[in-house]
Amino acid sequence: MSDVKKLKEEIKYLKTQNKNIISRLEELEGGINLDKEFYSYKDVANLARKTVRTIRMHEKGGRIKAKFPTSVKKFDRKTVIKYLRGR
Repeated sequence: MSDVKKLKEEIKYLKTQNKNIISRLEELEGGINLDKEFYSYKDVANLARKTVRTIRMHEKGGRIKAKFPTSVKKFDRKTVIKYLRGR
């Protein structure tokens, strides 16, 4: 297969993936309870369809920043939305 064909196939695949991601993001944004000010590790894991352990690793690695409004680490709404968008 030529390089051009491979690239075209990969672009087609990535466009499909992008559509799926955008669809999932819209679904998540519609499902987030905007009345809630802070989210637990479990809440974020459920929204992102990841495990709590993954969210803890991402927090430790700096991909998402936890706040300390109580004795338990929590994530504010803006931080969660940014994380779900991959920023």
